Amino acid sequence: MVLSGTKSMIIAIIQARMGSSRFPGKMLTPLHGAPLIDWVVKRTKKAVKIDDLIVAIPDSEPNNKLENHLRDIGAKVIRGSENDVLARFHHAATTFKASHVIRICGDNPMICPNAIDELIMFFFKHEPTPDYAYNHVPDGNSWPDGLGAEICTIEVLSQIHKEASDPQHREHVFNYLKENQKIFNIQTFEPLDKRLALPELKLDIDHPHDLAKFANIDIHHETETLKIIKLLKKPLKTLA
Repeated sequence: MVLSGTKSMIIAIIQARMGSSRFPGKMLTPLHGAPLIDWVVKRTKKAVKIDDLIVAIPDSEPNNKLENHLRDIGAKVIRGSENDVLARFHHAATTFKASHVIRICGDNPMICPNAIDELIMFFFKHEPTPDYAYNHVPDGNSWPDGLGAEICTIEVLSQIHKEASDPQHREHVFNYLKENQKIFNIQTFEPLDKRLALPELKLDIDHPHDLAKFANIDIHHETETLKIIKLLKKPLKTLA
């Protein structure tokens, strides 16, 4: 993809760690025989508009096991601060010479490659070009929670990295940007496929019990997003 005559480098960075307070060891917890992080890595790799994929994890000892596993499955890994996630994220982006960064949460095993590609297309086609765009949460749009991602330029990420000082802004990569919407051009959009317009659907994994709805349906990391949603709809209607 070309931007202003220069070849862009779109890097997807999966943010992952073993030390979740709500779900310790979450990244290596199995779902249908494969660790959650495998689902995220393998599904993200199917996005055709990204140039590279990196997993950014903390440099603390508990994450050594996660790094070993990631390297075993052929993933690129970079390590950085446990608590200064913004610094870790920025380090990953600059090390791999990204012009544009896609942020993906490691707790989104149902990440949709088409949703990532739609986000990238929206970002590059929107006029004026946004500083930041997203479709990972249903905020101002109808996307399910946990299906999409976030994107910004390396210039915007570097600005945030330079200016953000509050610990909450260092822990949550884009909080500074979202709290300064008069400074940054933030955009979102609706899914092209209206069958994905399900803002009530939560697909991310915050707690162990969030795995139950996926453990009870016949899926694997190759399963198409629409099929996953179709299988989930029946339990959702039953609970309603």
